[in-house]
Amino acid sequence: MVQPPCGNVTLLFTDIEGSTKLLQRVGNRYADLLAEHRRLLRTAFEAHGGYEVDGEGDSFFFAFSRAADSIAAAEEAQRALTQHPWPEEGELRVRLGIHTGEPRLIDDKYVGLDVHRAARVMAAGHGGQVLLSQTTRKQLDDKAAVIDLGEHRLKDLLQPEHLYQLVIDGLPAEFPALKTLGNRPTNLPVQPNALIGRKRELLELAGLLRDDQIRLLTLTGPGGTGKTRLALQLAADVLDDFGSGVFFVSLAPIRDPDLVIPTVAQTLAVREAPGETLIETLQSYLEEKAMLLLLDNFEQVVEAAPSLAELLANAPKLKLLVTSRERLRLAGERVREVPPLEIAGPAATIDLFALAQSEAVALFLARAQALRTDFRLTRENAPAIAAICARVDGLPLAIELAASRIPVLTPQALEERLEQRLRVLTGGARDAEERQRTLRKTIEWSYDLLDPPERILFARLGVFVGGCRLDAAEAVCDPDDGLGIDLPDAVFSLVEKSLLRQKQDRDGEPRFWMLETIREYAAERLADSDKTKELHLRHAKHTLMLADRAAAKRREREPDWDSEIEGEQENARAALAWLRDSETTDLLLRLAASMGVFWNVHAQLREGRRWLDEALARSGGEPTEIRAHALAIAGRIAWRQGELERARELVDESLTIAQHLELTAATAEALWVLGVIAYIGGDYGRARALCEEAAGHYADLGAMRDQTGVLHDLALFALEQHDYARARDLFQESLVPSQEIRDELGITRALGGLGLVALLEGRYRDALPLLREGLRREREQGEMEIGIANSLTGIAACLVQLGRTEAGLRVAGAAEAFLEQSGALQVERYMQEILDRALRHARAEIGNEALTEAWNAGRKMKLDAAGAYALELADEMPG
Repeated sequence: MVQPPCGNVTLLFTDIEGSTKLLQRVGNRYADLLAEHRRLLRTAFEAHGGYEVDGEGDSFFFAFSRAADSIAAAEEAQRALTQHPWPEEGELRVRLGIHTGEPRLIDDKYVGLDVHRAARVMAAGHGGQVLLSQTTRKQLDDKAAVIDLGEHRLKDLLQPEHLYQLVIDGLPAEFPALKTLGNRPTNLPVQPNALIGRKRELLELAGLLRDDQIRLLTLTGPGGTGKTRLALQLAADVLDDFGSGVFFVSLAPIRDPDLVIPTVAQTLAVREAPGETLIETLQSYLEEKAMLLLLDNFEQVVEAAPSLAELLANAPKLKLLVTSRERLRLAGERVREVPPLEIAGPAATIDLFALAQSEAVALFLARAQALRTDFRLTRENAPAIAAICARVDGLPLAIELAASRIPVLTPQALEERLEQRLRVLTGGARDAEERQRTLRKTIEWSYDLLDPPERILFARLGVFVGGCRLDAAEAVCDPDDGLGIDLPDAVFSLVEKSLLRQKQDRDGEPRFWMLETIREYAAERLADSDKTKELHLRHAKHTLMLADRAAAKRREREPDWDSEIEGEQENARAALAWLRDSETTDLLLRLAASMGVFWNVHAQLREGRRWLDEALARSGGEPTEIRAHALAIAGRIAWRQGELERARELVDESLTIAQHLELTAATAEALWVLGVIAYIGGDYGRARALCEEAAGHYADLGAMRDQTGVLHDLALFALEQHDYARARDLFQESLVPSQEIRDELGITRALGGLGLVALLEGRYRDALPLLREGLRREREQGEMEIGIANSLTGIAACLVQLGRTEAGLRVAGAAEAFLEQSGALQVERYMQEILDRALRHARAEIGNEALTEAWNAGRKMKLDAAGAYALELADEMPG
C-alpha cells in the first residue's frame, strides 16, 4: 500500500468540466460514466506511485513524492480518458492542476495553503488541460514539454502565480484563455493571504448570484465576521458569469450618502456627461452591461440605498453584492447573515486532523504559522487552540488577532489571558484598516453608527448573559420608557445592525443574544454609565421572578414548568455572581433557593449545592421562611450526593425555623425530607413516622399533590423493606387521587412504582409495560433526569431477564454514566438489588467480556438517546 509522502510533496487535483450539464444530458447513466472515469484516473495515478488523499464526487486529490511521477501520471490519465469510447453525448473532459509544496500531514491527510493553491491551479484550466505551478516546473528537467503561460492571478485573490501547461503528444494543446482574474475585466484587490474555510457559504451564495431572479444580495453580520473577505472571494468565484466584469467599490472611507454614486462612477471611470446628472450617466453606462458590483461597508451610508434601486431598475443585467452591518430594506433584496467560523467541538478526545479541518482552528494555524514557521498543532496545544477559537466566538478577526500573539505567547498562556478579550486582542497587520487592528475598534465602528438611545439600549442589554426575551429587555432595560423609543423596534434595529442575534427558545419564543465578544464591549459601556448598579439589580430581580414562577409551576405540576427558566441559566449564574459580589444577601438566598428547585430536578447537583451553600453562609443565619426553604432544598441535594449527615444538619435547621415561625408548609417539607434521609440511612421506622406526619400536614393544607408525593416515598420505603404488598397498595393509593386531580407527575410516578414492584417480584413481563409507560411520560413531561435514569435501569433489567441481554446492558450503562456525571452518588438499595440481579443473569448468559463491552458501549450514549432506544426496545418485546 502506498504511504503518504512527506516533506516536499507534489499535489494533483482533478475535476470534470461541466459536470452539471453532463448530468442533465445523460441522466441515469451519469453514475456509470463517473465510475468509469474514476477507474481510469485511479489506475493511472496509482501506476506512478500516487497516494489517494480524497476522491469525492467528480474530483480526485492525489499526492506524489516526485513531481516527475505526477507528470507521467497526468499524461497517462489524459490519454486514457481521450481514448476511452465515451458515448457521443457523454464525453468526459477532465482538467488537472499540479502544485508542489510542503503541506502538513496530519493523520494521513494534508492541510495547509499548498493544498488550497493546488486546487486553485486546477480551477483555472479547461477540460483536457494540465496546468503546473512554478514550483512544480522547477522540479522538472529542461526537456519537459511545457508551454509557459506567464503570470496569472488565480481566483484566490493572492499574488500572481506563474503557470505552465503540460504538452502531451497526440492530444490537443490549444485551449481558451485561462479562467483567471487577469483574463476578465475586474479590479478585485490582491489579498495578503488565502481565505480559510467558508466552502458552504461560497457554494450557497454563488448559487444565489447565479439566480436570474436575484439582483441584490446583502451580506450582513457584526464587525469581525469576515464579510468583506467572503464577498471578495465570492466575487472572484463568479467572475466567469459576468461578461462585463466584476468590480469592487470600497465605501469604508466615506460617511456621506451623497458620495456613493460618485464613488461607484469613479471606480468604473465614468464621468458625468454634459446635461445629465451623474446617476443618469452611470445608468446609461450600465444599461446593457452584465456586471457585478461589490459595494463594501454600506452600513455607514445606508440612506443611499434608494439610489441603488434606481441603478437596478435602469440596468437589467446589473447585479449588486453588498456588505453591510444592516440590511438595505430594498424590494427584492436577498439577505444572508455571515456566521462566525465553524468552531471545533470539545477537544477531550483529540482528532488532530478533524481539529485542523475546523474552519476556526485552520485559520488560527495559518495565521500563526505565517509568523512562526515552526508552529504546529500538537496533542499538547490542541485543547488550548480549540478553546481560544471558542472563546472568541469563531470571529475571523478575533482569531487572527489571537494568532498574532503566538510569537510571544504559547496557546496555553494565551487561553488564560482571554478572559478579557478586548484588552488582549489588539495589534494585527500594520497595513490593515485602523478599525480592524483591534477587536474593540471593530465593534466601536458599529457602536458609533447607532443613534444615542440605541447606544444606551445596547449597553444595557450587555447585562444579560446568554440573551433575553423581549419582555425581559423591556422589564430590565427600559421599565419606565425613559429611553423615549419603542423598545421592540429598537431591539429589532440592533438585530438588523448585527449587534444582536435572534433564535428561538424551547417553547418557540424569540430570544435575543450577543456574541460574547460583543457583549463584553456592551458590558464595558454599561459599566461606564451611572445606571450600572440599577441595571444589575433589575436584572437579578427579573431572573428571580422567572425562577419563582417556574418553582410555583413545578409545585402545581404544570407541564413544561421549566420552559422559561431553562434558557435563563446563564443569566441566573450572572445574577448570583453579582448579588454575591455586591453583598445583596437576601436576594442571593432567594434566587439560589428558587433555582435550587431547577438544579435538583435537572440533576445539576454540584452547581446547585455550591450556590446554596454560599448563599446560606452569607445570609447570616437569620431565621426566615426563605432560609427554611433554602435549607430544605440544600438538604435534598446533599442526600442525593450521598452526604447524609450534612443533609440531616441542613434540614434539621430548616425544621427548627419552620416550627418556630409556625410555617405549616415549610414544616411539612422539612419533615418529608428528613423522612427520606432517615430512610436512606436505614432507619425505616423513623422514616415512616416523619413522612406520615408530613402527609398529615399536607392533608390539613389541602395540598393533595404533595400528599401523594409523600405516599409515593412511603411506598419506596416499603420496597426497601421487601414489603411488596404494602408498596403496591401505597402506589395504588397515590395513583387514584393523582388521576382525580389530573396530576400527570403523580400518575407517572405511581405507574413507574407499580412497575418496580412487579420487577422486584420477578414479574418481568408485567413490569416492562408499566416502566415503559412511566419512562414515556417522564420524557414528555421533562421530568427529573435522575428519575429517567432510574426508569432506564428498571427497563434494562427487564430486557436482560427477558433475553435482550446486550441491549439491556447498553441501556443500564447509559443510566450509570449519567448518574455519575450528575453528581448523584446515592443509589437506592432496591435499585442496586435490581441491577445486581440483572448483572448476575447477564454474566451467566454471555460472560464477563461481552458484558463489559455492551456496558461500555452504553456509557457513551446520551441520556435522551438512551431513553429513545429503551422505548424502542420495550415496544418490540412481546406482551
